[in-house]
Amino acid sequence: MSMNGIDISNHQAGIDLARVPFDFVICKATEGTGFVDRYCDGFIRTAAGLGRKTGVYHYATGKSSGKAEAEYFYANIKGYVGTSLLALDWEGGAVEQGPAYALAFLDRLRELTGVKALIYMSKSVCRAYDWSGVAAGDYGLWCAQYADSSPTGYQASPWTDDGGTGAFPGMAIYQYSSTGRLDGYDGNLDLNIAYMDGAAWDRYANPGGGADEPSVPVTAPPAAPEKLAVDGSFGPATVRRTQAYFGTVVDGIVSYQPESNRKYLYSAYAGCWQFLKTGYGPGSDMVRAMQRRFGAAVDGWAGRDTVLHMQAFLGVAQDGSMGPKTVSAWQSWLNSQ
Repeated sequence: MSMNGIDISNHQAGIDLARVPFDFVICKATEGTGFVDRYCDGFIRTAAGLGRKTGVYHYATGKSSGKAEAEYFYANIKGYVGTSLLALDWEGGAVEQGPAYALAFLDRLRELTGVKALIYMSKSVCRAYDWSGVAAGDYGLWCAQYADSSPTGYQASPWTDDGGTGAFPGMAIYQYSSTGRLDGYDGNLDLNIAYMDGAAWDRYANPGGGADEPSVPVTAPPAAPEKLAVDGSFGPATVRRTQAYFGTVVDGIVSYQPESNRKYLYSAYAGCWQFLKTGYGPGSDMVRAMQRRFGAAVDGWAGRDTVLHMQAFLGVAQDGSMGPKTVSAWQSWLNSQ
């Protein structure tokens, strides 16, 4: 049994939920310790009036403490406790604070509400950090990974890679697109599938309501994608597979790379690696994810240090140049995941 749903915030201020198909909606309520989304209450009231399941989430900033952010969230969502599912959005700058910060949030929120909130993160973050403490607390996972950036409607069996979810046994909710298109709204929406029915949703929202708490579901991933050609060229197919593996936006583009680093990236296909003539720009999320995996400095720019750490990770000769042998080894590694 599963349900289809969306997550929204002030960025979708003009959405008319009465015109959009969904079984559940999760709305941004707060951020850090100083921001309340003023559209949240209206969204929740409308969805509840339509008989749909609701949830509220807190966007962590990582700038204070997990306890302080949980208390701020609770102070602003007391009226939803017991009827709406609760969730922690763990992305952006908060990620670098590590699982201990997130666990402090989840534990404090549980003390305040009696509810075990879900935690939202990308699949790459699931695998890049040790989440065993959070998983041991039986906090469910709301996970994100996108096959590509093409517009899509709801999917019954969305693609996900077979690399697992780290310490978590499975996903309670899976966000598989940020470019969803649904009738009734002229814009992109985050699309999700919840691996539960309405009764299980209610137990997440109100575990003291008389029924047993839902166990964290274990979801079987769909079939693995086709094997990459091991051709030594870091071109569109390899870029897309790398982006999909790490759960970043899948657009086939490695953005904002400094021209000065091109000399270290011999096998980077010019058609999808975006080199800037001047300056550095914000870098690439895909490159940042690779840097975390390889243990390199995390700046989003693929240079000599990144290549050396990549080569050490792959067990190939470390010469600081991403040539065909290095890329072939990376393609083979991706095929093995």
